[in-house]
Amino acid sequence: MDTAEHERYVFLRFASASVDEALRILAEDNDDLPLWTRYAALRYAVVCYFRPFTRGDTRFVFTQPNGSRQKKLALPLGMVPPAHADLHAELSVYRHSAYAHTDIVELNPRLHYWPSSSVEFGIAFKPIDKKPLHLQKSRMLDLFKAVRAKLTEEMRSAEDAIRREVENQADSQSEHP
Repeated sequence: MDTAEHERYVFLRFASASVDEALRILAEDNDDLPLWTRYAALRYAVVCYFRPFTRGDTRFVFTQPNGSRQKKLALPLGMVPPAHADLHAELSVYRHSAYAHTDIVELNPRLHYWPSSSVEFGIAFKPIDKKPLHLQKSRMLDLFKAVRAKLTEEMRSAEDAIRREVENQADSQSEHP
């Protein structure tokens, strides 16, 4: 990649692929699978969806939401339509606290000592999912589709900019052989 804009476009393509992967998982008809398998798939869909919202390393410097400049890139929250912001925020807590990380503060575990039990040191914790994912599947599908649509707009805009850049370079070279 020659420029930051090229790298940003490649990032958008990767972001799109991640959201597409999440959409494919949600589109699967897996009602015949065991419940734990369905939940694992739904959790993985959440992890895939959030990949582009977590900052990844880049070769070029980009302005961050806080105004700093770093070699990091992530989708801004502006990619989430306001109508879906609550679900996005809820799923973000799930992803960051339990699905992709272990956030002890959020899980609020309690260690128990049960000397006569097969599990001598049991751990009880509050479930992170306020509402089970399978009950939110259609809302998740709507959210992921809405973000995918915004990503598509961003990619088309980036493609237009790159196309103009290439055409300007070609014109410049033809004027100055």
